[in-house]
Amino acid sequence: MCRKLFLFLLFLLSAFLPAVLQAEDHGPWYLISEIELRSIEQYREKSELEKASWLSQVQLLSTRAERLVAESESLNSQLSQARDQSRKLEQSFNEFESDASRIISQQNMHIGYLETKNEKLTGQLRTLWAIIIGAGVVVIIILGIKVMRLFKVLPF
Repeated sequence: MCRKLFLFLLFLLSAFLPAVLQAEDHGPWYLISEIELRSIEQYREKSELEKASWLSQVQLLSTRAERLVAESESLNSQLSQARDQSRKLEQSFNEFESDASRIISQQNMHIGYLETKNEKLTGQLRTLWAIIIGAGVVVIIILGIKVMRLFKVLPF
C-alpha cells in the first residue's frame, strides 16, 4: 500500500510538475499590512475622484470649445456679411462720387458758359451806355447851341 501511495504521489508530481514549471512567473509575493492596504485603497479612491474631476473638466472645456466654435462661425459669418456690405457701400459711394464729379464738371462748364455770356452782355451794355451817354451829350450840346442862338449869345 505504501508502494501504491508512493506511485500515486509520483504520478501526481509528474502530472503537475510540467504545469508548475510552465506557469508564468508572477513575481515575488509580498506581505503588506492592513494600514498599507488602506493607504493604497485611499490613494486609489483619490485617484478615481481626480480622474472624475478631470473628466468633468474635460467635458466642460469641450462644451466651451464647441460653444466658442459656434460663436466663431457666427462671428465669421457676420464679418463676411460686414465685408460684403462694406464692399457694396464702397462701390455705391464710388458711383455716387463719380456721378457727383460728372455733375460738378457739367455745372462748371455751364458756369463758364454763363460767365462768358455775362462778360459779353456786360461789354454790350457798356457800349450801349456809352452810345446813350454820347447821344445825350450830343443832344445837350445841340440844345445848348440852339438856346444860345435863341438868346443871341452866339454870333452865328
